[in-house]
Amino acid sequence: MNEVTKIISALLPKQIYQTSIKFRNEFNMLLTEGFQTAAGNTYLQGIRLSDRLIVVYDIGIGQLHPYLNKITIYAYRNKQIKKIVTRYYSCRINYEKNNRGLVKELLIKELLNEMKRGELKTSEPTLDYFVETLMEGIYKNQLETLKSIRSNMMLQD
Repeated sequence: MNEVTKIISALLPKQIYQTSIKFRNEFNMLLTEGFQTAAGNTYLQGIRLSDRLIVVYDIGIGQLHPYLNKITIYAYRNKQIKKIVTRYYSCRINYEKNNRGLVKELLIKELLNEMKRGELKTSEPTLDYFVETLMEGIYKNQLETLKSIRSNMMLQD
């Protein structure tokens, strides 16, 4: 088991990922090994972490393009993980620049729903600032994030 997989397995429930995980610098993302179907398509997961969120992308790689099939966002605090939102995409062509906007949109919609239900008390400008802060955390250098998480895990044990 590599170091990344050890950290992830200590942090995430196994149902979030199914195989070992490696950091891919060119994507600034953690990627699972994936599997290939008889039709020749490959399916894998991309994972991004921040100090508050875990974003899991279910990706399919077809013969012409990579496809985004699903985004799931989890919140975590004190080793407790809660699924916030899942959105399915029917073989949407996977462009990284679009994924950032999709994640931001999902976060805003979910937080606005919490405001409507009375679970969150804030203003929309504050909400926008908060979401931007969350987005910066998700898209910062993932190796640095892993080191920080590992250090925090050692301090908590």
